[in-house]
Amino acid sequence: MWGQLSAFALFYLVATTVGAVVASGLAVVAYRRRDQPAAAEFALLNVTVAGWCGTAVLARLGVPGADYIWHVNNIFVFSLIFVWFAFVLAYTGRSEWIRHPAMLALWSLPGAVVFTVLYPPAQSILVTDGPAKTVEGLSVVPWSFTDIGALLLVLVFLLDIVAFGLLAQFVYRSRAPYSRQVGAIIGARLLGLATGVAFYAGFFPYSDLSLVPAAFAGQSLVIAWALFRYDFLDVVPLTAGTIVDQMADAVVVLDADDRVVDYNPALASLIGCDESAMGRHVDTVLPGLPGALERDGTVGLVPAGADTPQRSYQPQSTPLYDHHDVYRGRLVVLRDVTLQQTRERTLEALRSATERFLDATDPETVAEIATETAQRALDCPYSGVVRYDGEADRLRLVTLTDELSTLVEESGLESNTDGHPAAWFTAENELWQVFERGEPRYEVPVWVEPGGDDPAVTAALFPLGEHGVFGIGRRADEGTFSDEDRRFARTLADSTETALDRHKREQELEASRQAVEQRTEQLQFFNSALRHDLRNAVMVIDANLEFLSEHVTDAGRSHLETVSAWVSDMTSLIETVSSLTDAITSPGHSERARQAVDLSAVLEERVDKFAESHDQATVDTDIPDGLRVTGDELVGQSSTTSC
Repeated sequence: MWGQLSAFALFYLVATTVGAVVASGLAVVAYRRRDQPAAAEFALLNVTVAGWCGTAVLARLGVPGADYIWHVNNIFVFSLIFVWFAFVLAYTGRSEWIRHPAMLALWSLPGAVVFTVLYPPAQSILVTDGPAKTVEGLSVVPWSFTDIGALLLVLVFLLDIVAFGLLAQFVYRSRAPYSRQVGAIIGARLLGLATGVAFYAGFFPYSDLSLVPAAFAGQSLVIAWALFRYDFLDVVPLTAGTIVDQMADAVVVLDADDRVVDYNPALASLIGCDESAMGRHVDTVLPGLPGALERDGTVGLVPAGADTPQRSYQPQSTPLYDHHDVYRGRLVVLRDVTLQQTRERTLEALRSATERFLDATDPETVAEIATETAQRALDCPYSGVVRYDGEADRLRLVTLTDELSTLVEESGLESNTDGHPAAWFTAENELWQVFERGEPRYEVPVWVEPGGDDPAVTAALFPLGEHGVFGIGRRADEGTFSDEDRRFARTLADSTETALDRHKREQELEASRQAVEQRTEQLQFFNSALRHDLRNAVMVIDANLEFLSEHVTDAGRSHLETVSAWVSDMTSLIETVSSLTDAITSPGHSERARQAVDLSAVLEERVDKFAESHDQATVDTDIPDGLRVTGDELVGQSSTTSC
């Protein structure tokens, strides 16, 4: 038999057999990944293609039961487009259509084909078989469509057209990687369709030995290549249009199991990773990243190849879904938030310092808080505060950080009475210039070794109003102060000045309160002496006047009455002054009842009384009518006793 086969027959057998093997292998691969969208339908499609190729080879080899195998071959032929249509529905995201009740009639047609094949009386409903013949050494059974078979063939072509329409629509609404994938699938189907049309139209010799089954196997191979190349079962293509190699931020792509599947050059430069990172769990490549993503926190990373401290990165995760809305992984962008965190910590330290300033009871405590905050929040270990001494007309040290004190002790400079370099507090020094001019100075070099070439510390000095100067400093080799350093330091200096102003006002208020208390005590002492000593003396005089009244002649009676009247006025005056003193020194003097007082009437009464007591004097007055004031009863008493 094999010797009777022509070259084309051998080619046909090899191509169709390879098609059966390839389709079977693709069916196994797709079935193993059947949890993915359209994978099960793709596996069924390849089973159908493999069955078509396998039965075609067996039937043409004339094996026992070849007549029955021909009919089974027809089952695969008529069912293939239905399975293809089901795959297209699933691939384009219309899986629910497959199970829709309205589609039952369509899916029943392959069952009807099976019935016509397996039930002998119905085997001629779709096709009619001719007598068997041999073509190029292979057995062939010619057949032709019946009218019903032709209608079924028309339906098959209509389904193919609808499938092309669904794929074309999917190309229009798909992202770039999927549009190329769908284009490859459409191209593969057109190749298979063109092969079938060419053979059945007689464009190729030996049309009875159709290569359409092998062409369908090739179509499946191209589709599988498209699926795995642009991979709806792999996450890398999903980010092909997302990852930008020129991004400054580090980017890593993780699959659904948090394995690294891609990253950009910024991440490779950051952590010094290479291709060996691919496929590894992210926690072994970027330790702490999964935890940071779960708690929405930050992850600390030490940049590779640089002598720099650890930096903080805020991961921002974006889930990745395929065209079937199935979660495939996530894209993680690592943004450097070190500066932001430093700013937040500094602001928190300034807020805390402001609260502590409110509790400070003396300038020394205020200076210590400011110095400690500069050291901790601004990373300035060489900081301190000097205050102005008005009596000595010089700046005196209040507090220094331990680092600055140690630096001074090790410098060997001549010290003043405070134990610190005298030159730092002279009128020619930068401290004095900042204090007198009230303007901050930045990048001020500080030498601790006389005649040294390079400064040991770079300082920034801020005036504290009339109180002194606040300074911060770093080692000169650590660079200059940034704009944020200057802004935060200026804020701290302003808060320190405000705290010192508040303390000064509190001291002034305390001194004023003590002075008031002292004057109150003096008034109370005066009031006590007035009430007891002077009033007792007046009472003795008044008593003796009553005793003398019996012994005074008529000629001296007027003089006695004058003395008695003045004694009475003195008694009233003592009571009024005592009441005024009580009113001033008593806690509730401001709450005494007030009423309107007619000053015109009071003055006229006092003038009349004065004229009666001084009959030799002439009193001229010009008192307007209706002079009134509002006050308590002491107003009236004071007005009557002051005249």
